[in-house]
Amino acid sequence: MNRSIPRCPVGGVLEAENLAAGIESVVAQGAASFLPTRRWFGDKTRQIRSVDIVDSALVSAGLERFAPTIISILFEDSGTASYFLPLVVTLEALSEDAILGIIEDGLDEWRVVEALRVPRFHEWLLARLAEPVVLPSRHGEFSFEPTSVLPRYLSAARTGGSRTVTGEQSNTSIVYGEAAILKAFRKLQPGINPDIEIGAFLTERSGFQHVPPLLGSVHYRGQRGEPVSIAVLQTFVPSVGDAWTITLRALASLVGTAQDGLAATRAFERAVQWAALLGERTGQLHVALASDSNDAAFAPEPVMDQDIRSWRDALNHAGQQRRADVAGHPMVSSNLVMAALAEQQLAPEALERLGEGFDALRGTVKTRVHGDYHLGQVLQTVDGDAIILDFEGEPSRPIEERRLKTSPLKDVAGMLRSFTYARVATERATEDAGHAPGSRSLAAWERTARAAFLDAYRHEAAKAGVPLIPESVDAFQRATRAWEADKALYEIHYELNNRPDWLPHVLKTLAIS
Repeated sequence: MNRSIPRCPVGGVLEAENLAAGIESVVAQGAASFLPTRRWFGDKTRQIRSVDIVDSALVSAGLERFAPTIISILFEDSGTASYFLPLVVTLEALSEDAILGIIEDGLDEWRVVEALRVPRFHEWLLARLAEPVVLPSRHGEFSFEPTSVLPRYLSAARTGGSRTVTGEQSNTSIVYGEAAILKAFRKLQPGINPDIEIGAFLTERSGFQHVPPLLGSVHYRGQRGEPVSIAVLQTFVPSVGDAWTITLRALASLVGTAQDGLAATRAFERAVQWAALLGERTGQLHVALASDSNDAAFAPEPVMDQDIRSWRDALNHAGQQRRADVAGHPMVSSNLVMAALAEQQLAPEALERLGEGFDALRGTVKTRVHGDYHLGQVLQTVDGDAIILDFEGEPSRPIEERRLKTSPLKDVAGMLRSFTYARVATERATEDAGHAPGSRSLAAWERTARAAFLDAYRHEAAKAGVPLIPESVDAFQRATRAWEADKALYEIHYELNNRPDWLPHVLKTLAIS
């Protein structure tokens, strides 16, 4: 492996007094090379200057020590970030990939490892959540807060073993006995994470059944007393996959049966029915989120003129930024056709015209929303229904911004853009194989799926006790297109930084002209 594992000697046999100093030394010497190797580390493009422990608790667990730890990172650009880095100090010979550093006490070599890789730490976390526990730390406390729902699932969670979910990026999840799943937030921000706040609201105060019930949460409070969300425990939902995977599979089937009229018709109908179900569940979600007028955090509020101005200004500002980003990108500047397309789609007058669609939201309300809604945030259950996940919003935005109320059409637009992405992804996968008829089928699917989703959504949203959406179809469409443009500009920013080869496809789907 490329990084060297630091060895940190301490005086005398390892005890509480020198253990804390040993862990601090390991973090200071080893974290800068360790963190960039973690999938969940969200600052890989920044150079680390130093890493320090903000706070930590030490808990004896047999011969081992568990240390829930919060670290602060100082980058070379002078920026900072906080992360949750729970540690286990053990004599066990674990994989070097998990080892942050080694504490030498003259007798033994104690390995300091990433705790969420250790099953015994998984069990310890669940035990703390089984009842309200406050764990004192050096400068504050970690609080473990179960909900009234947890006892129904606890026995199954405890008896089925645990496993760490692979493939995640910004968080780390642990599945307990196929009954519960704990998601640890790695990059931390002050405030209650919306995934916990909205999860508690939907579990305990609404009748919406299509989310995983909230079982508990973990928070840290330091000397300032402001809570920081550390983890959330929810029920584990058995599924056949997320809606993105299901949709891509359905579209691949649609392309594959393009020459068989009956099979193609059936594949088309199944894909559209799934889109309609998503529209129905999305509308029901928004009705539930608007159902409590007494809680200031969730009570619907009228859309005001300043809201509309703010949304229009944000759209125009994002357009200005994306024009500059795209114009300077080599993939665009070297392609005259693509440059002309970008100029047309991102023209100030085009975005200004689209932004006028926000005016159609006068007379409606703003509410709490999902905030990062797309096909990947929905599971298809074994009986074919939909479960909506991950209410934390866009992790790159501050928590207070993610908690702001906005038009529910922001979520609607996110899902519509996800349909477009699914169509484009399938076209890309089939272009090399020369499936021209498939492209026509995919375009027809997207048109029909959008209509089915929106019809089902409007039907459910109309059941709310407040005006979630504009009453007229024309006003609804204009407002939705404005939010789709807002989402598309966000997507351009993402693709420029992560998948620049997708940029031409995103530009082609803006349909701003």
